[in-house]
Amino acid sequence: MNKNNDTAKKQEGMGKGLLIIAGLILLGAVGGYLAASFADGKDLDRIFKDLDGFTVGIVFTVLHILFSAVLLIVSYAKFSGIKKREAALDPDDEDGLDLIEKQLNSPLIMCSILQTAGIGLFGCAAYFLIPQKTFLALISPVVLIISMVLTLFLSGSIVDLEKKLNPEKKGSVWSKDFRKDWMGSCDEAQKAMVYKAGYKAFMTGNSACSLVFTFVLIGQFIFKFGVMPIIAVSVIWCSMMISYSVYGAKLENGENKDD
Repeated sequence: MNKNNDTAKKQEGMGKGLLIIAGLILLGAVGGYLAASFADGKDLDRIFKDLDGFTVGIVFTVLHILFSAVLLIVSYAKFSGIKKREAALDPDDEDGLDLIEKQLNSPLIMCSILQTAGIGLFGCAAYFLIPQKTFLALISPVVLIISMVLTLFLSGSIVDLEKKLNPEKKGSVWSKDFRKDWMGSCDEAQKAMVYKAGYKAFMTGNSACSLVFTFVLIGQFIFKFGVMPIIAVSVIWCSMMISYSVYGAKLENGENKDD
């Protein structure tokens, strides 16, 4: 009976898999047809040349300034409030200490968003302003450097507070071995959480790569921006898959030392 059930589940899974593949092929065919239909006379370079590069560059620069300022102010304010609550907390209040640790995630997430999105906004502003040969092109890189430095200081303060709450934790954000030192000082339960979060990040990245790849594959026929976006996405996607597969093989062979 179990064997029949396994066979039925296998056949059902294969059927669903084939349907998904067929759907993707159909989607690709429709997308390719639509791309070919709209591609005539359209060119990404021409579209960008028709834009006022100076105005668009200023818009991205202003967005970069506002985005960085708001996130820095909010994240520093949140951390300041957390630090005050920690200072007034009874050292024996374990529930309160656990709550403080959970609250530290908020400014830490903001730091990550600020770093990645800030780089993207800087890149967009630089693309439009550097060809204009204006000194305003220097604003965005200055904003990026300042925000990166302030973010690093805030990350260091968050790590220091975490180490105060958990004296066994080791590592400094100013050290090149910070991640290795930090993981080495984590217990098994904490490492398990990191590994689960890492696997979730891998799966999210895998889905994101597939969506972005589909977009740039179809988009190159419409906007004619060449193969570089496809190469970039493919390199990132391939690196993720190879790293995951190789490290998984090492773990299966008993090579389970933390990197």
